[in-house]
Amino acid sequence: MEHEFSNLFLQKYWWVVLSLLTGVMVQMLYIFGGQILSHQVGKSKIEREMTISVLGHKWGLTIASIAT
Repeated sequence: MEHEFSNLFLQKYWWVVLSLLTGVMVQMLYIFGGQILSHQVGKSKIEREMTISVLGHKWGLTIASIAT
């Protein structure tokens, strides 16, 4: 049995895959960038802890979605 895929199907499939990978990459860069800058952005210990707390929720979502 021979399967033939149309060019339109392959183009749509390619853009779906590319969109998903780009979305994951943007999410990871947001988290890593926020953690790197948390010590420079936060002027006090409380501000740094608040920044890390906000990023921690996104970090958990990202790692959980990749691990499963």
